[in-house]
This record gives sequence, C-alpha cells and structure tokens, in this order.
Amino acid sequence: MLSLNNIIVSIILVCMCVSAHSLDLYDSDSRRIDGIKLISSAYITLNTSTLTGSGQWISIEWGGVPNPDDKDTIQVFAPSNANFTSHAPVKYAKCSDLTTKYDKTGSGGADVILYNLRMDHIIVLVNEHYIIAMSDPISFTNYNEPLQGHLSLTQAPSVMTLTWTSLHSSSPSVQWGEKSGQYTEQAQATTNTYTQEDMCGSPASDIGWYNPGLIHSAYLSNLVPNQEYFYVYGDSDGWSDEFSFLGPKTESSTSVHLIAYGDMGRQEPDSFKEHEIEPGSEDTMQHVTQAILSSPYDAILHIGDISYASGFGSEWDAFFAQIMPMATKVPYMVCPGNHEFNSPDAFWINATDSGGECGVPYRSRFNMPLHSMAEIGHQQQQQQQQQQGAGAGGFNASNNWYSVNIGPIHVLMINTEEYFETESPQLQFIEEDLSHVNRSETPFILVGGHRPMYVDSRYDIPSNFSDQQVAELLREYVEPSLYKYKVDVAIWGHHHSYQRTCQVYNQQCVEDGIVHMVIGTGGHSLSHNLEEIPPSWIKFTDVKDYGYLQIDVTEKTMTVSYMAEKTAKDSFTLDCKFC
Repeated sequence: MLSLNNIIVSIILVCMCVSAHSLDLYDSDSRRIDGIKLISSAYITLNTSTLTGSGQWISIEWGGVPNPDDKDTIQVFAPSNANFTSHAPVKYAKCSDLTTKYDKTGSGGADVILYNLRMDHIIVLVNEHYIIAMSDPISFTNYNEPLQGHLSLTQAPSVMTLTWTSLHSSSPSVQWGEKSGQYTEQAQATTNTYTQEDMCGSPASDIGWYNPGLIHSAYLSNLVPNQEYFYVYGDSDGWSDEFSFLGPKTESSTSVHLIAYGDMGRQEPDSFKEHEIEPGSEDTMQHVTQAILSSPYDAILHIGDISYASGFGSEWDAFFAQIMPMATKVPYMVCPGNHEFNSPDAFWINATDSGGECGVPYRSRFNMPLHSMAEIGHQQQQQQQQQQGAGAGGFNASNNWYSVNIGPIHVLMINTEEYFETESPQLQFIEEDLSHVNRSETPFILVGGHRPMYVDSRYDIPSNFSDQQVAELLREYVEPSLYKYKVDVAIWGHHHSYQRTCQVYNQQCVEDGIVHMVIGTGGHSLSHNLEEIPPSWIKFTDVKDYGYLQIDVTEKTMTVSYMAEKTAKDSFTLDCKFC
C-alpha cells in the first residue's frame, strides 16, 4: 500500500507530460546579458514612448549593428533602470526571428505588445551578450490603471466576487447596476499583496520577481439570477472600462452551461518569447472567447497549471490580460496545479515546478469560495475571508479546495498538490462536503483536480510522484468517497491530452461508476506517452488536438462534449441518478 508520508523523493520531480518542461526552457543563454557596451552606430527607435493603456502595441526599429549574429536579441525590461545582467526580461526575441536578412543588414523592425506592470519599460538591443543600444524609456499615462478583473462564485447564491489589481488605491471599489452607465450599487474592496520575501525560491525570489501591485477583492451582493449587470472597478485615480455579467443561477430546474480545461498558460500575441510558451493557448482562448460572447455560460473551470509563470512574475500580468475578455463576463473558477504549488520542502510533493512561487501568487490572485460557506452567512464570509487573507502573501486557504453549487450541479474542486491521505484535512473536507450534497437540489456532482486519478500514461517511476504513482494514491484515498456519494464526472489535467474512461470504479467498468476525463489540452505542448495497449477502462483518447470541455446540465441530464476546432470530437450524456 502506498503512503504519501512513506514515499521518498530521491530526485527532483520533472513534470512529465511527455514534453518535460522545466525552467531550463527559459533558454538563459539566448537572453544572457554580460554588460553594457553602447555603440554609436547602433540604435533603437520607437513610434511612441507613451502608452495610454495596458495591452497597447508599439512599433520598434533597430539597426547599425556592426557584426550581426544569429544570437542577437531584442529584450524588453521593466523598470527602465533594471539590473540587466541579473534580472529576467519581461520578454525577448532573436533579431533573426523578427526580421529577414538580419544577418546581412544588422537592422530590422517589429511590433510588440506591452502590459502595464505599474512601472516604465525599456527595450534593448543585445549583440554578443552586450547591450549596444537602448530605447527611450516607455511610460504609461496611468500606472494606477485598474487591471486584471476576474469574477468568481461564492457559496452565497446571490453574491459574486470581483478581484483586480492596481499600483495603489485609497478607496478601491466596484460599482454596478442593471443599465449600462447607471451604477446604483457600490461595494468597497479589501486589499492584499505579496512580497519578494514571501517567495520560497528562485526564480520567483530573484531574477523573476516583479511586484504584483495591490490586489483588491469586492463582493457584489443581492444579485438576481440571470439578470444582466453592468459594472466598473477602481477608484478616483481611475476606473476600468465597463463590463457585464449575468447573476448566478440557483434553481435546480435551471439549465447551466460550463467550460472546462487545464494546463493552458499563454502565448504572446507578438513574436516575442517568455520563459515558456504554450503553443495551443491562443487557439483555445479564441474558441472559448467566441463561445462565451455568442451565448451565455455560467462558469469556466480551469483545473490547474494556470499561467505557467513558474516564478517569472510578469507572466501572471500577461495571463490575466489574456483571460480578461472571458473572466470579466463569466466566473473564472480554478484549482492549483504543480506549476502553482510545488516547491522544495513544501506540501507533500518536493519539487521545483512552481519556480519558487509555492502557491503564494495563486492564493493571493484568486478568490475562491470558503470551505464552510454553506454554513455561514455572507457577513461572516467577508469577515472570515479577510482574516484568512491577512497572512503572508495574502494567504487564502479556501483557494486550496472548495465547493460551489451552480444550478443543478455541485462542483467540488480539490488540490492534488496537498495531502489527501486518511485523516488529512482535505480528505475530511471531501467526505464532509459530499455527504451534505442535496441531490434533489443539485442532482449532479462534478469533481475537479489537477493530477488525474485515471490516466493512460507510461510515466510510472516509483518514488517520483509520476502520473501512475499519484493516480494510485488518489484511487486508494479519494476514490472510495467519490464512489460512495455517486459522483457523476471527475475532470483532471496534468497529462497534456484528452482522455475519457467508462463509468469506472477500482479500475473496473461498472454501471454506477464515475466517468473520468483528462483535459490537459488547454495549450501546453501535447503529451504522447500513451500505452501501446490502452487500459481496459479507457474509451477515448486524443493527443493531436487542443480543446476544452463544454458541459451542459439540466435537472434531468448532463451532457459533456470535448470541443476541438469548434467541433465536438467526443460527447456523452448521463441521466440523473436521483430523479
């Protein structure tokens, strides 16, 4: 019998999702800078040095390089007086990748998108690992611009949370109403942040550190189901654009529509690179955004490996810019993955996948429902959440695991990166939560977590928290509770593929079992390490496409479709077991 406490990790875990990604992919030699040796002939020019808002494009031209080399780079730094030799750039690109014939002309041009990191930027030209030209500093007209708005559900059926960031704020708040431009309600926000000292290792604590600014959360209350609300957030120093959302659904007779995926990350819309690029995330975002803007959805479930910042703080800002069109319209519900949580001597998986973040940015930037919200009132929720947010890095323990009702479906999100063995707080919560689900009010149950309980994967290394080792632990400790309380569907990520099982329990297909789905197809390089002969409980796999789940639930049926390139490549329907 495997035990979490008895597993000895003898080597550092590499997240095997066949493409073994790690911080080594940062390609440190390509962006290495040994110093500054400005050359009079070399130059970088900009079409503007002042940006009026985050996410704007700027055009750059460079030239005068006496000995152009294939390793020459254009690099973006913030602030403009950054220590170029010991701090990671915001992004970078090889000159030869940005323009043709660079090796012959030593000149070129490109467009680059810049996000407001609450400080100025500068662009440098690097030749033979030395800066030979620098642009003028690039400023934003409002460093206190309110950004990164994202909604989340609470356990209170008429309350939603809005979270956003700014540089500073004397009185952050959200204003909303039922008509565009007419805001009849207002709620003050609470504020937290985290510091460089809260990080637990490199690169988050050194070369990758970027100040996150202030993180604000406010509760929009007395919401009417399916009523459209218009809102802005910020303060007297600046308000956001106007966004809108629909009040959360509460009745079991109401149909709900969810989208789910894992392992997404992001891809730069320009031709520049960050420490890691997730090639399929752009397509996934385009398809999901189109779906959400064309018809109403009730929530997005992102089951771990969220931004893949992994210690490079500016990439969290870029990620929230990417999801803002969706997350300001639909609640964005998350659970942590290894790239948010894992760090040496932390939790139960002793690894470096989070790049020294050790869960702090995740817990500070997302505001998920409280564990016990079903048993306390809204006012107590605010008090308890503020208390939980008072620790280092604005620690919010409720982000680790939680549950929420959405119309006829109960959603339970767990944390596979923390202990879930016998008598662990998480397993006790899972048992307690599932035992109190009222199946006449929420006839369907969905469980989400990052590492899969069932997966077709050849990654099976003893004592290394491999795919199969963790799956066995989940089946030993967690599966009995899921089966006991008749969970309908479990969704997982981590393995970058799509997989669906039969209705399974104890590795056997049974009529009253649970359908398990791996949906790690949000954007990262796909995994191909499947068994030559798939397990008997596997019914469908796809390792060729990026995609997401569309989940449609009524009081009688639950239909789950795997969408790739706007087409349902796999679909099934479950009938209500308690109707």
